[in-house]
Amino acid sequence: MKKEKTEYTVTQLKESKNGRYYTLFLDKKNVGTFLKSTIRKFALEVGDTITEEELTKMIETDQVKRLQDYSLRLLSRRDYSEQEFKEKLLKRGYSINVVEQVINNLKELDYLSDKNFIKNYVAHSLSFRKRGKIAIKQELLKKGVEEKAIDDYLSGISEEVPARELVEKYLPKFKKQLEKKISGNPKNYLKNKLKELLLRRGFTIRTIEKVLEEVSG
Repeated sequence: MKKEKTEYTVTQLKESKNGRYYTLFLDKKNVGTFLKSTIRKFALEVGDTITEEELTKMIETDQVKRLQDYSLRLLSRRDYSEQEFKEKLLKRGYSINVVEQVINNLKELDYLSDKNFIKNYVAHSLSFRKRGKIAIKQELLKKGVEEKAIDDYLSGISEEVPARELVEKYLPKFKKQLEKKISGNPKNYLKNKLKELLLRRGFTIRTIEKVLEEVSG
């Protein structure tokens, strides 16, 4: 049985028009396009030899660099949880090994952090989306964030301000609805409507009761 060839000769390095890439030819065969930085890292020149193992390593190194550059562009637009981002990268068809290298690199550079993601997500949800802790926790769990990390952060956060803001916003509307009603307890009607609203937005019972104590009929 003929032994498979494991060493190749670099016969051509064709530079792209924009100067960012090289098309690599081994034994006159096109084996793919690589970033110029990858070619330089492996110090490849025409006439050099490269083993199968070295080629595999070079391909992986190139993919990691390309995927990391892509990841940085994504992260400049919005935040992601670690799990959510990992799943997004895997959908691009890269191997789990390449994706995990990129994820670890991003975490070391502090571009990807569940701690920061939770902090930013909670702040935005409370201030702009007017969501309570229960709703926020469920949303973060769906994004793959660990429950303990969520609970630890939410334990030090108050949700009373957005709850009060919702009450202030909807109370006049509910009062107008009440004017059309002939029977029933006005105060109970208002509190029930507000309670339903706050429950739908995911606020805790403790916060709801505290905020509704301040509502007069």
